[in-house]
This record gives sequence, structure tokens and C-alpha cells, in this order.
Amino acid sequence: MNEDLTFKEGEFGFVKYKSKNPFEFFHIINELEKTSEQDLEGWLLFPEHGEKPYPCMVCVHHSGGWGAAQYEMIRDILESGIAVFQVNSFEARGVTSTTEEQMAVTTAMIMADAFEPLKFLSKHPDIDKTRIGICGWSLGAGSSLYAGWLPLAEKLAPEGERFALHLNYYPLASYWPDEMRWTNAPMLNLIGDQDDYTPFELAQKLTIGINESGANCKDILYAGGLHGFDSMYPKTFWPDSIAPKVSRFAKIDSKGDMTYETDDGKVLALNSPEDRLKLFEEVAKFGAWTGGTWQLRRDCKKDALNFLNSEFPSIARNFSPDSGSLSNYIRNTIGQRGKGFFKAEIERKKRTVSKEKLEDKGRQIVDTDEQTDFDQRSREDRGRVKVYPSSIKVIENNITCLLYTSPSPRDS
Repeated sequence: MNEDLTFKEGEFGFVKYKSKNPFEFFHIINELEKTSEQDLEGWLLFPEHGEKPYPCMVCVHHSGGWGAAQYEMIRDILESGIAVFQVNSFEARGVTSTTEEQMAVTTAMIMADAFEPLKFLSKHPDIDKTRIGICGWSLGAGSSLYAGWLPLAEKLAPEGERFALHLNYYPLASYWPDEMRWTNAPMLNLIGDQDDYTPFELAQKLTIGINESGANCKDILYAGGLHGFDSMYPKTFWPDSIAPKVSRFAKIDSKGDMTYETDDGKVLALNSPEDRLKLFEEVAKFGAWTGGTWQLRRDCKKDALNFLNSEFPSIARNFSPDSGSLSNYIRNTIGQRGKGFFKAEIERKKRTVSKEKLEDKGRQIVDTDEQTDFDQRSREDRGRVKVYPSSIKVIENNITCLLYTSPSPRDS
């Protein structure tokens, strides 16, 4: 569909492209060529710092569209030296949200929307085609998770393009395939143990099955995490949101037929919009909680960036000690530029001026780990506080190199 979509070196920004409208996975496996084409749009964004060809993340949104938490994560990905292709599955379809009906745009549609950028970005001169990953939230996370199921990937990208990693925020992991063939690319599910919107237990069970098939999937479970635990908004109840009231998987057989067995043994087909409506009558519930906390946002951000940094190392990456990426930066820089084996060791240096001498002069020494508490102190206290930065010691065959942070204006 997008064979004529080409890019020149240095070209990025707003992109119009073609996608498809498969309603269910059944249509991807059996009727993809028959499904209607869909005009679509997205944004290709390049990082300020980084080395070309860039790794890239194809990002897909949740059933409420793009929100503040997702924009923040996109910024963090870019600041890590990774390009982003931001898919908008709603606007071209005339949709603003699917939270109250879950019909207008489906997991299968978003998956089709994501595979097209994978294919045409693989030909972009500034993108490393071997390092294109996918990241999704909720509805989009179902797409990014099942994008790793090979029977779907083989239909959507028959020439062999595959995502290099899968980062999934609170995915709806509601389908269990008979044919457990999954990508070898790493997959990470970030899930909350209080999620009543997309049941975390299903994601955990599917992860076990994926790994038993020989693939590589991990879960990080956040205690107290509601659906949308990365949100800046507090705990909120949404009475009109449709949420699955299920404790078991829908099944996908080897032919792509999808079914769900209810608690009373009734088997429901899931291959059409009409089938989905019948399923909602049987097992859907209205109402779900969402919301995040400061600590959960920090935790999941750190875990997500560590996952990206470990899989997509970039020697020109911005880094933050708080994000856990500093050690990766040092190791990756040395590993890519050095010759032979290097060992990186991060250690906190002792102060060049003894603590006792400075305290004798009335100064208080504050470790950088205490920076948060320091920031919260009163202005009158700050006048007597001095922060001494840590340093990094890189050792290779007894050759020592010291890197240290520059003084900040607020240190004085």
C-alpha cells in the first residue's frame, strides 16, 4: 500500500499513509486483502541528540487517544536518542474515544496501523531497520503485545519486517492462541495489581505461555497500580467505560477462528462486530478505575527507559542518573568506541575536600541522593548547603578516566 512512500535523508515530520480496517484478528489472518483501506496519519519525530541511523519506537495510543502521560513518555524516548513514529488511529477515522463502546477502532486495526510504519520506516535512510520497536498503552498495548504473535506478523508484514522490542503498558491480554509461535524479540508488560479495566492476571498467564513457547516476555507488576498508573491524574471512577468481566481467555484456533466460553459453558463466536456485541452482553461490565501516583510514574518511567536503553544503546544519548541510564551510557560508549574488553564501574568518589574541614567552616555536606530533600528545604537553609557531585570511574587495564558533573547555579 505504501510502496511509493519514500524518505530523503534528514526528512521527518507529518506523514500520511495507508492502512487497513480489520475488525478482529480473524480478519487479519483470513481476510486482510478484502478489508477496506484506511487513510491514516502520524508524526515521525527525531531526537535532538543521537547517532544516525536512529533506533525508532512506533507508538500507539489507548482508547482515549493521546494523553499527557503518553506525550511525556514520547519526550523521554526522544531524549534517550531514539526516534518516534506517533500513530494516530482515531482522527482519520473520525473517532475521539472508544472507552464507552470499544467498537469503532479495535486492537486489530491499531495493529495494522502500526505495521505499516514498521515497513516504510525500514527504508528510511536515518532509521536503523534492525532497531524499530513498538510501544502501546491499554488498547494500543494489546496491539503492541500481539504484534509479537507470528501468525499475525506474517500476514501484516509478509516480507519479514519484525519489531525489535515490545513495550506494553497495561495491555488487554485477552486472547490465547492454539498456535503459540511468538517473536524472539524482548517483550515487557508493565501492569498494575489493582487494574479492574484490563485484568493483569491474564497478562501474567499469557507471559508464562509465551515463555514456555521459547520466547522472551517479562512482566513488572506495580503494587497498588490502577489502570493508567502512569497518569498524572488521581484515582477516578469512569462509570460508562466498558471493561471485560472475564477470568479466562478467548481462544484463537489454527485457522484464526476466535471463540469465548462463558462461565456456564456457552461458546460464543468472536469473528464479527455482531459477535462482539453479543460477548459484551454476556461478560462486559460498565465502570472502571484509573489513576496514577507520583511514585508509580517514577517507577514505570525508570523501568521503561531501562528496558529501551538495554535494547537500543545509543552512544550520543542524553542520560539521567535518576533514570538508571547513566551506567548504560558509559558501558555502551566504551563498548562501541573502545578496542577490546572494557569494564565500567560506577562509584561515588570521596570528597576532594574532607567533610570534617568543611563542616568546621560551618558548611553542611549533602549527598546527591538527598537532592529531593534538599530541594524542599527553606530558602534560608539553602544558603548553608553545598552539594558535591559524584563522579564516574571507568577502568580498563589500570587506565583511569574520571567524569564528573559540572556545578549547578543552585549549588551556591
